Amino acid sequence: MPVKPCRSDGKPGFKWGDSGKCYTYTPGNETSRKRAKDKAAKQGRAIQVNKSSDIQALIFDKSKFNRTSALEWAKSHGFKTYTIRETNNTIRIRQFPPNDCLRSGGMKKLDDGVNAYICITSNKVNNMLNVIDGLLDKLLNCK
Repeated sequence: MPVKPCRSDGKPGFKWGDSGKCYTYTPGNETSRKRAKDKAAKQGRAIQVNKSSDIQALIFDKSKFNRTSALEWAKSHGFKTYTIRETNNTIRIRQFPPNDCLRSGGMKKLDDGVNAYICITSNKVNNMLNVIDGLLDKLLNCK
């Protein structure tokens, strides 16, 4: 899905696909326009990671985010915000309990100061097994 032009409060902007947040810019200001387009592209990358992987937690760098701005970022990118933990350096927003992880997938950078802890869950494994079962059925039933 591409970055698309949009309008919000009478201002031009860019968003990811048909349902992303519209990031507005000041008309005639190329720096503002580029910043808005980059934000929409980053939103798209975050959405794609969320669809293709199981994000267990968002991890925000406290030197760039406070609790309020981390929650706003998570909500504007379609993530859950019900469990929040803070350390000296980070704010973690869980998407589901860590015990649901079967195997770690590591960290993935989503944005400046925002990382995602990715893991494989039993739901993901069950979905993969269902696909494999379907493929095996097709292969075994071929004549």
